[in-house]
This record gives sequence, C-alpha cells and structure tokens, in this order.
Amino acid sequence: MHLGLRAELVVLSGCDTAVGDLEGEEGVANLARAFLVAGARSVVASLWATSDIYAQNLMQHFYGQVAQGQSPARALRQAKLDLIEEFGSQATNLLWAGFTVAGDGAGWQTSGLRASQLTTN
Repeated sequence: MHLGLRAELVVLSGCDTAVGDLEGEEGVANLARAFLVAGARSVVASLWATSDIYAQNLMQHFYGQVAQGQSPARALRQAKLDLIEEFGSQATNLLWAGFTVAGDGAGWQTSGLRASQLTTN
C-alpha cells in the first residue's frame, strides 16, 4: 500500500514515535510506520521519551549532516557522536539515544539540501 506521500525523509522528533502495539502479522503499529506506509522513504523516530534539550541539540546536528549530503543513518550516527563530544558525561544515552532510522536510511545520500528545503514542525 502506498498513499502518495512523496517524502525522502520524515523526522518525528517527539517522544515514543517509534513505539507501538504489535498487530499480529502486520508488525508494530506506530506513527513512524504510518509514514512509511504512506510513502516516506525514511523516518527518524524515537523509541522512548527523551530530553527536550538533548533532542533539540541532536536534531540540529542531524539536520546539519543531512544538509551536507549524508544519508539519514550516517547523519544520525554523526549527530549522536557530536552530542557525546559536546556534552561529555552529562549526555547519558537515556536522554538522547532513543532516536532511530526506519526505512531506507542507509541506502541513499542527499545531494546536499539547502536550509530552506529542511522544514520542521
């Protein structure tokens, strides 16, 4: 099923957006999966509640990496490493590490998006 969403990347920076109930053979029903079914190529979502401060910082680093042409998976990995470097031992993984990429996060690279092409809600 494809519902016509033409998005290379959807970022759900809210808490628990990759969490859902197991729906038999259909798999886990959650917001991230809904975007994949609708046609998104990749979705970044959270497996648990995160700190707003660390999530905001992580997303800033993530979008910077995507804008430089990194795939979502590489961009998220680098953003996490940047967060560790910036905050050191204060950045315990429970506060930010729940973000993950679903879909085709590693199989493509952007051509380097302009900042105006990156929208957040």
